[in-house]
Amino acid sequence: DVQCFDFEEGRIRPLTAEAECAFVHEYWHYLQNISTPMGLFTYVLDHTLLSLFSETLLPHADGTSVGSGGFEEEMRVRLEATSRFIKAIEGSTIHHGYEHDEPSGIEVTAVRSDAAPVNSPEGTMKVRPVDLTANLLLGSGARIPYNLRLGTYIIEEGAAYEMERSFPGSANITPPVVPYQVLHALGRHLCGREPNRIELVSLATLSLMTWNPGRTLVNLLERLPKRHSVLRIDDLNAGFTELVRPDLQKILRDLPLRLNALTAITRGRGPLELASQRVFERFSTLVSRRAKDPLFDVRAIFDSDTPPLGFNALLTDVPTCDIVLKPAMSNGQPGEAKIASFDLSDDREDSHALR
Repeated sequence: DVQCFDFEEGRIRPLTAEAECAFVHEYWHYLQNISTPMGLFTYVLDHTLLSLFSETLLPHADGTSVGSGGFEEEMRVRLEATSRFIKAIEGSTIHHGYEHDEPSGIEVTAVRSDAAPVNSPEGTMKVRPVDLTANLLLGSGARIPYNLRLGTYIIEEGAAYEMERSFPGSANITPPVVPYQVLHALGRHLCGREPNRIELVSLATLSLMTWNPGRTLVNLLERLPKRHSVLRIDDLNAGFTELVRPDLQKILRDLPLRLNALTAITRGRGPLELASQRVFERFSTLVSRRAKDPLFDVRAIFDSDTPPLGFNALLTDVPTCDIVLKPAMSNGQPGEAKIASFDLSDDREDSHALR
């Protein structure tokens, strides 16, 4: 059982049903962030921004930021390119608040992908944004036009929401329509029927294994059967994994470069460097499992007799580490990131070192 510390009562006690749902929701984010390529990549992008921000603290040296106004042209271009690419990856939503009538639902009416591609800061990747046209449904029956950009934010929040709904306490929780119900509304629009929870969580997870999660998710949802069918995890693995395998293979080949870039950003930053090493360790192991069984976490939940039992299995199934990180030496010798890279065509594992 998962226990929590009650600060008001000053004691450890079991989670309430509602708190268990919140824990499941957040733990699902954690699991996806450290076991999908897009999870690691957004982590690297965030630390790239952090590195740029720390440059603004240097002039005064008293913890005060001078902002990016003092950046040289090269730094300014790098900041703008990084910020633009993060927005393209994450997508965007506008949280509407209504004084008398909060939205009770959302319907997606159109999906467009005609915006210009956005390049990554180093120019090795392109993301083609996906825009959704929708209506917010009010309790009064009114419909309010609503536009949003599909990205990791909507995908991850929608999947985590679907996961928490597998638990009894969710009946007493009413989260905001945006972003939590957008994934389901998108699936309904593209499938012409109500998608089930296994389909939504599985396809959302697969989309996070590519460099274009929004576009990939749309492609996957469009391929779902138009009539209701009982799809198992194995059906989804067999029918949809091949669509993301090329991207996943390329990502695994590029993984040492990404890890090494993050090692360089956090090197010498004390706790931040240590935290990043811990992330590398867990990510390296879990992504290897992801490569062999792309939906291993979804399987653990939905292939068990009851979702909570499957979730408990995920909590206790701690993988071993298969990454070695050596920091840069004081004499200037470069550090080394050594990880396992996996050939998806068989079970061979080849270890590569990158300096």
